Order: sequence, then structure tokens, then C-alpha cells
Amino acid sequence: ETCQAGVCVANPPMCMSDADCQVNETCQAGVCVANPACMVDAQCPMGEVCEDAVCIAACDDPTDCPAPQVCEAGHCVTNGACDDDGDCPIEEFCDLDAMSCAPDPECVLDADCPIGFECEAGVCVPPPPCMSDADCSNGQICQNSACVDPPACMFDVDCLPGEMCENGSCVPLVCDGDDDCLPGELCVGGACVPEPECMSDADCDANEACQGGTCVPTPECDDDNDCPPDSSCQNNVCVPDPECVNNGDCTAGFVCQAGTCVFSGECSVDEHCAPGETCVNNLCDGVPECTLDADCAPGELCEFGGCIFPQTCAKNADCDPGEVCVASFCSGGIICNDNGDCPAGQACFENACVVP
Repeated sequence: ETCQAGVCVANPPMCMSDADCQVNETCQAGVCVANPACMVDAQCPMGEVCEDAVCIAACDDPTDCPAPQVCEAGHCVTNGACDDDGDCPIEEFCDLDAMSCAPDPECVLDADCPIGFECEAGVCVPPPPCMSDADCSNGQICQNSACVDPPACMFDVDCLPGEMCENGSCVPLVCDGDDDCLPGELCVGGACVPEPECMSDADCDANEACQGGTCVPTPECDDDNDCPPDSSCQNNVCVPDPECVNNGDCTAGFVCQAGTCVFSGECSVDEHCAPGETCVNNLCDGVPECTLDADCAPGELCEFGGCIFPQTCAKNADCDPGEVCVASFCSGGIICNDNGDCPAGQACFENACVVP
């Protein structure tokens, strides 16, 4: 302002546009101000960098910068920390939230990206294939930003008569009710399935239970208490207890085989022993009439502890019933080698089957 006729009046503006100012000046708020010396390092002379619109000498090593700053690309910066973009190298900006330099983003606005691309988190991303069904062709629809073929159906009414909608596809409808199924079948979910044999134990016979729609036999027993005396429960079935478990469970002259007492002694009566011997505790006791043929009279043989006059033979038919021809003499023969060679109820004693 200036004083004119005792009144303060505003001075006219120094400039109305940049043309009213000197070279290297611009018109700002009616005042000519000097242009900044620089905007980027490239506008400064060799060996200088642009700091706060002023060209200053560039640093070469950390000793050129005050502690704790370091030298990066000719600028003194505080170990990557920054207060403004001027503290960061070219193509980096100062992230004020992190107070550190970060690469310049690819974009800030969608306008910074190619046509059709969008700016997301500083990166230009292509647009999705579709935003609505109108963006799709060939009858496709837009789902999750992608064009896909529409499902054949959404509801049963979308299908032809006799069909139903299942997972977006029309499938044959087998039945509407039990009357559409064969005898013994039920209509469940549009399909005929076999009618269950039972719904409860009452639908089953005695000693049966209903499990999963089927009658199954109930177990005969769960433990030994469910079985008669002298029986035990094995795999839910009552089985007779064995006659013996070891030889001590059997009487003298018998041994335990496969749970049964079988005869193993030499005799059960005196007749099973040689002449001159008696049966004592299933063992032949005494002195037999002979042990060798020499103990017998001339012409006699010692068989089973007794002297006999042998009957000569040429074949088995020459001998008495029950005898066989052995070495031209009739002999009682070898009827058995063990108890398995004898009929039921008999045991093999000295190669002959006898009743114990």
C-alpha cells in the first residue's frame, strides 16, 4: 500500500501473468518470484544435486554427511529414513507412515493406468472379464467376475415332466410316491429303494434283532454266565467245555489229546497181558511165559509173551479168521499201529485193536 492524499491505497499488482516478470521469474499472487533453481538433480550442474529446489554439492561417501546420515545417490539421507520426498533417491518417495523411502507406485489414480485398467494398491491391474451378465456372450452368465455356462436348472420346475433338478442338472425322476415303485420298494428322494426288512426288533423273529433295517440273529451268549453248566461262551456261541486240558485231568492209563482223554496204557484187563502177567494200573506186571523163541519148547514160537505152536501156511486163507500168513506161519498179524487204526471205542494195544 501507499499513502495518497492522506489515504492508504493498495498498490497495483506487480504482475498479472508470467509475461510481466523477468526471465526465470513467475507471477504468484501478483508478485514476481524467482523460479526454483531445480526440480530434479538433472537440472543441476555436474557434481551437484537438487535439495529443496536448490542445487547443492553432492556427497561422495558417508563422511560428507552429518551423523547419522549416509550418502545415497549423492544425497545425504538418514539410513533410509525420511521426512519428505527430498530425502529419497530418484524414483522413490517418502512413506510418511513408515518414515522410510519406498519405490514410486506405478499409479495413484485409474487415470495413471492404460485404458480399462484399474489402480489397486499402486499397481495397474487388468479389469475382470465381467461385472454383470451383460459383459458375457454366447448365453453365459457372470459369476465371481468370470463368464461361465449357466446351470441347466435351479429348481425342479426348470426341468421337463418326469425330471428333477439335482446339482444344477436335470435328472430322471424315478418316483413321486410309493405307488410309483415295485412291491417291496419305497420312494425316497425321488428314487425307489428296497423297503427295509424291519424297523424295530418287534418286526423280527425270536432270537433276532433289527440292525440297519435287517433282522440278524442275536448272539447266543455274551459271557460264560449265559451258557449251561460245563459250557463256555466263545465268539457269542456256547460250546461244551473240553474233557481235559492236560494229562492230569485224565484217569491212569489215559492222556489228554485235543481236549479228550484217550487210552495210552498197556492194558485194561489181564487178558491184554502175556501169559504169566496181570494188568496193574494199566500196566502189565509179572514175568511173561517167554520173551524169546528159545524160551519155548521145540517147534513153538514166542508171541506176545506166550509160547504157541505155529500153524504153517502159504497164504492168508490157510490161517484162522483174524490171522495172516507171515513167514509161512499163521500169526495174529498187525491190526493197528496207533489208536487211529481202530474202530470207535477201541484202542491199539500191541498192534491189536482192543476195548479199553
